[in-house]
Amino acid sequence: MLFSAAAVSLALATMVQGHTAVWKEGMYCQGGNDSSVDDQNTNLVVDPLYQLTKEEWWFQADRGCDKVPPKAGVFLEIPAGGKLETELAHNRAFTSLSYDGTKVTDWPDGGQHPEDWAGPGNPPDCIQDDGALHTQNQSMAAGTAFAISYQSEISEVTMENLVVFTTLQQYMQGFKCNVTGATSTTPIATAKAPVYCGDDKSKCVKGAKQMIAWQQATGNNVEPPQFVSPAYNTGFGWESGAQDDIFEASATETTSPTTAAAPPSSSTTATVASPSSAPVSSLTPTSHAAGPAGPAATSAASANESQDDGEGDDEEDEDSCEA
Repeated sequence: MLFSAAAVSLALATMVQGHTAVWKEGMYCQGGNDSSVDDQNTNLVVDPLYQLTKEEWWFQADRGCDKVPPKAGVFLEIPAGGKLETELAHNRAFTSLSYDGTKVTDWPDGGQHPEDWAGPGNPPDCIQDDGALHTQNQSMAAGTAFAISYQSEISEVTMENLVVFTTLQQYMQGFKCNVTGATSTTPIATAKAPVYCGDDKSKCVKGAKQMIAWQQATGNNVEPPQFVSPAYNTGFGWESGAQDDIFEASATETTSPTTAAAPPSSSTTATVASPSSAPVSSLTPTSHAAGPAGPAATSAASANESQDDGEGDDEEDEDSCEA
């Protein structure tokens, strides 16, 4: 399956200003958009996606990342019901994927900062000493999400078959992933666009939901109220963590997303959003994937910065994941 994590406006609220991406083996454009070069100092996937047509922002096609998958046999491993650890950084150089990890710190810019790093003022303004972090502090980062689709080819992934299965904070990139240890063959339901519901949970979309697409020329799927930026939070119907209501049977049984739901473990496409503003370089969302286990899928990741508001066989099928 494919897993994609991209630092663009596909599934992000204030994604426009994002300068942080999810980094992990199995990602598209890990070394840039030239498959003959492994650039350890690339930040190509970090560049925001803003006011693009859907054909351009989908899996970062505007920069050619949809054409540069990971090397054969390399996948993002997603343990069903387990935890997935990824790294958030402004540049691959500040991750364990480059320079033997010698430039890695607890922060996405490779620098040293206080644990309570925040912008000036009370309430705080945006962090000033890192222009890539468009947030006031860690608690106000908008969120991330991972989505999954039972498609082997990236060309067959759509907003309707790409379902968010875990959230924390948001960017959009592509990965090839392999879900392991799944024990369910129950299919995921067709994903619906999220809607702003604020404090009224009765208005929230229940069950399988799409990634957030906002502030693009075409392909947007949310229309938030004025002064509200969409994010992977309760205001748009997501609880933090694994989403256990994404399967066909659970869409009508679950009233609100709770803890752990993951796609079948055969082949899937997942989309993850990770806040480019989060002051930590690693992210460990619970995956809870269920279904037939398989080696290849497509996924994507997205990150928002400021916050406004199961069982299966061991068959090795291919899926697509997006984060």
